[in-house]
Amino acid sequence: ALGMALIVSALRLDEETRLAALLFAVSDCIEDSIERLSADFGATVAQLVDGLRRLNGLRLVTRTHANTADHKAPDVKAQTEILRKMILALVEDIRVILLRLASRTQTLRWFGDKPGERRQEAARESLDIYAPLANRLGIHSLKLELEELGFHTLYPHRFRVLEREMKRARGNQKEFLPRITDNIRQALARAGIEGSVES
Repeated sequence: ALGMALIVSALRLDEETRLAALLFAVSDCIEDSIERLSADFGATVAQLVDGLRRLNGLRLVTRTHANTADHKAPDVKAQTEILRKMILALVEDIRVILLRLASRTQTLRWFGDKPGERRQEAARESLDIYAPLANRLGIHSLKLELEELGFHTLYPHRFRVLEREMKRARGNQKEFLPRITDNIRQALARAGIEGSVES
């Protein structure tokens, strides 16, 4: 819950959403949780927690789809898109989706390198359903992290190869950047354009 709340906080979401992140598991632990949350923390927090609980009820559908689908089959993309639209349609408050994305990101962080089928299932579901949802909502930081964690889980060897090549490319960038910056400055001077170039 704390990890999820920190992610929500980093997204600069409001106090009610942060509280809902901290309290999302209460509905699994106590009876009449929504009424009690509403009394103690307000109706909005209770509604967010309840929305997240209902959205989590779709886990069986999304996980089954993500882990049984033949991802090369043409109709799978259409089915996955329908699932994403269904998730968006079920939610009355977009903050519930943001909470779900934060929850999934925290789950993948927690799994880390722990072996197991649940980790694989969560990674596949994240790549198929949640990373594209984050992209659609313009939350690129979560999209990138969900993709990176999911890819690392499902394809560890490919991930290591790509990571090594990215580091090598970054090293080359440091070499070429001063040259490119100088070329742009010279081009500006030749064109008689006043400006500054920063790298």
